[in-house]
Amino acid sequence: MIVDELHLLSAVQNAVNAWKGGYMKSRGLDVEIAVYASAQHQIGRALELMGVTDETEAVMVVVLGEQLDGVKECMRTLEPAIGKEITPAFRMPLDRIKALMKVFNISESEVALFLTRHDKKSWQRAVSKCLVSRISQVAVG
Repeated sequence: MIVDELHLLSAVQNAVNAWKGGYMKSRGLDVEIAVYASAQHQIGRALELMGVTDETEAVMVVVLGEQLDGVKECMRTLEPAIGKEITPAFRMPLDRIKALMKVFNISESEVALFLTRHDKKSWQRAVSKCLVSRISQVAVG
């Protein structure tokens, strides 16, 4: 359910801002990140939308820390359980991008505002920019 790095970074940054600002919707930073990534105002709906199921094939791990060495060590510790990092991390076909548009209720006319070309990568980035806008609305809503 994560479109690209920009989508994930925006969700994490907004969640951290809510945590530091004392206006989190949830009791934990993990759930708060899911709330922002889902662009939902309700925790239950956010977890349903972003949730892991038996069919989940890949996971995105967010590790926050003040020291890069500590973050790297945490990732090394997690690797046996979740596998090695996939690069590029956000490979998805155009039909998957269009499916995410439907999930997040993003119209083609909205995406067109951000399109620079009509290739898959431009579509992916445009959808991400639409989501970042929705994530910001969660922060102020």
